[in-house]
Amino acid sequence: MNPSTYEKTVIDSLRRRLKLAKKKRHDYATSEDVLANFKRLGVAGKDLKLHLLWEKKPALAYALFMVVMKLDRMNNLFNQNKTPTNEAVQDSWDDAKNYLDLAEALYVEGHPVFKMDDLKPFIKAMRRVLKTYKPRKRRV
Repeated sequence: MNPSTYEKTVIDSLRRRLKLAKKKRHDYATSEDVLANFKRLGVAGKDLKLHLLWEKKPALAYALFMVVMKLDRMNNLFNQNKTPTNEAVQDSWDDAKNYLDLAEALYVEGHPVFKMDDLKPFIKAMRRVLKTYKPRKRRV
């Protein structure tokens, strides 16, 4: 490939990726901070103690993290009264449920063997998070 063709390929790729990033940023981040979702999810993952589960059961921890990521997306859209630009809200509901199904399948599969004790830190932290959640009144 000659240098001119290579540079055009890279520039075209960058334009496509920036366009996609802008669409996704609208749904996941805030207008003030393009990294807001990563910061929120970092705190949520720490609060839910997913790192403890990750060390023992990485696949299960990842599936649970993906559930939290989809819930964060919907929360972001709802709290900012945004209309999604990348995928419908129903897709996020379905994705979150599918990730829960996958997490359960990993639990049931038993490779590695899971014990309910492995989920206790996550469940305890999730209960704390849910106790502080205050749903906003929806506009009709």
